[in-house]
Amino acid sequence: MEAVILQRREFDKLYKNYDYEIDNSYQDLGVYLYKKARYFGVDLITYNNDEKNNQIIEEIKEKYSKLGYAINCKSYKNIEDAEEQLYKSFFSFVTTKQRLKRKYEKFTSNQNNKLISGNYEYISSPYEIIDEDHFDDDILVEIKSILHKDSPQLIIVEAAAGYGKTCTAYELLNLLTKDNTCQNPIFTELSRNRSASIFRYILLDEIDLEYPSLNSQLVKHEIYTGRIPLIIDGFDELLEKVPLEVNSKNRSFEEVESMLDTIGNLLINKAKIILTTRKTAILTGEGFAKWKQKWDHSFSISIFSIKEPRIEDWLGERKSFLLKEINFPIKQIANPVLLSYLRSINVNNFNDLIKEPDTILQKYFNSLLTREIERHKLLISVDNQYLIFKQVAKYFIQFDTSVETKEWIKIIIKDQCLKILEDARLQYSENRPTVEELTDTLVIHALLDRKGRDELFIGFVNDFVFGTLIGDNIIEEPDIFLKELRSNYMIELAATAYKVKSKSEKEMLWKKIQLVENKFELNNHFIFDITLQNKLMRNFNESVFDSIEIFEISFDSDFIIEKSVFIGCTFTKCKFNLDKFKAISFLNCFFEDCESTNNGNLIDSSLGFTVINCKQSGNIILKVPEDNNHDESKEIENVILEILWNVTGIYKYKSLLKLINELTRRFSKQKVIIAIEKLHQEKYLSIKGEEIILNINKNEDVKRRINII
Repeated sequence: MEAVILQRREFDKLYKNYDYEIDNSYQDLGVYLYKKARYFGVDLITYNNDEKNNQIIEEIKEKYSKLGYAINCKSYKNIEDAEEQLYKSFFSFVTTKQRLKRKYEKFTSNQNNKLISGNYEYISSPYEIIDEDHFDDDILVEIKSILHKDSPQLIIVEAAAGYGKTCTAYELLNLLTKDNTCQNPIFTELSRNRSASIFRYILLDEIDLEYPSLNSQLVKHEIYTGRIPLIIDGFDELLEKVPLEVNSKNRSFEEVESMLDTIGNLLINKAKIILTTRKTAILTGEGFAKWKQKWDHSFSISIFSIKEPRIEDWLGERKSFLLKEINFPIKQIANPVLLSYLRSINVNNFNDLIKEPDTILQKYFNSLLTREIERHKLLISVDNQYLIFKQVAKYFIQFDTSVETKEWIKIIIKDQCLKILEDARLQYSENRPTVEELTDTLVIHALLDRKGRDELFIGFVNDFVFGTLIGDNIIEEPDIFLKELRSNYMIELAATAYKVKSKSEKEMLWKKIQLVENKFELNNHFIFDITLQNKLMRNFNESVFDSIEIFEISFDSDFIIEKSVFIGCTFTKCKFNLDKFKAISFLNCFFEDCESTNNGNLIDSSLGFTVINCKQSGNIILKVPEDNNHDESKEIENVILEILWNVTGIYKYKSLLKLINELTRRFSKQKVIIAIEKLHQEKYLSIKGEEIILNINKNEDVKRRINII
């Protein structure tokens, strides 16, 4: 009897979640009334197999049938089965899955339309999971494994502008719709627009709009169960709606923190949320670290960082061989948009194209715009098409937006480019279009794409195209244009896109950025320097460089880097003059084919470097420290464990560099680093960013080592 009562309580609670009323007149039967829809219904559930219930069931059927209710006799295996069946019924599981499949198919169809030729194909780029090891080459497989965990999970997918964040989000959508598990995600694309106000309301509105006929609390309940993962594409679009002057950084993060807390409050029980965002200092700084600490015991956070694409994956062996044969500057095409273009053209055209690396971007736009002339019988020259969309981008820059309505964009085009439109009309010998008809054609151009839930907004097809147009505007407009920008967002998009531009164009953009250098911190300027100048252009002191890919840079200029930290950075084919580095720490970094220019000297603690959990391949640049005194090393390890153990609170962490400085008063720096590496290898501690954290799973071992038990 007690088991029946407990079972009934579970079913009562479940049905109340779905707004059923309960008829408590029957002890061994669950009678649940639904009165919210046009047609009323009753679910009948038997809690035991007593034959006398058959007569009562017939009485209930007769009673409610006369009142106009549809009667459903339910037989569930258990409460979990009931939860799943109700979810599938109320959330139109099958039709929703079909709708999501169509959404993905429409996306791939749009991608095909944007390609010069060929078919869209998702190609996974290299990636890393920040502060973790990963073992699968496919980012989708790795994320899928996290989505199947029975605990709340926040997954952040970050990448540079135009490096495939949205494509990855759509592939995750496709993966979930193909999966046999009972999960149908809510997929929302956030846009930087003038109407976007408070993130909490934007997100909750998106959730409500997905299932408008259902109670929002019910939808949230199923988010909490993990049956409705949230995929939020373009979180960065809203991250920096306020100016990011250096002296306003704290105020800016307070606004970001409110947005992150909105997400944190949804991560209950088994909820899963995936955010895609461009790489931004906001998600690597001290404020974000404190936010993670605040929510540390509420949910897990996994940060996937998509790296530069592997040329071989995109172009295949033949084309890759041709590039290597002429020593082609790979960095100038290491962008998924350009690689898609190069992938789509035949080998003969490819061979001709790569002979002039600086012209590839121009030829990409020429091919795209020429195709639009053919597709739409659009008698507007390639140069004038480009000019029109540069004007649209200029408007976006001035109003700090990345999307607008179709009508607004038409107004911009007619207002700013009327002469081009009028001249174009005269090119038609027959069936001459009106200005209105020409603008209607231009808003469905390959450089633009529909955005948002109902595709009511229009923006540029990707960040790479948008960033290129932003950079062109910044260079060509008077200095006041740049100085009046509302945020750093646009400048950073431009700098990323301009990586593939010619040396002279990159230098022009770099010089313009220096006009507003007070808007950026030193770590931003480091990226601008190595991206646009391919060398350091200033001294760097007490800076933190996080998750930066540094390619073919020679650190041998007149400038030095001092008292700074590199975290999770990748150095590829870089040359190090070690005299230009003073008191530098490398944490979780990777060195590939790098070399020292100091007569064979290597990066080593004896030269003032701190190197923790770093790896290298190809040329040797890191000196592996040797442990010649086992007893002293054990002593230092135990001191480290004792220091961390005595940190108050469950979350026992300390600044890694402060810990090293504290210990070097008693022990040599080299010995301290060896001890930390050993404890890290033995899983006593983990290193996350600048923090060293005691592994709570090793608590008993730690207590034995420091003689607490």
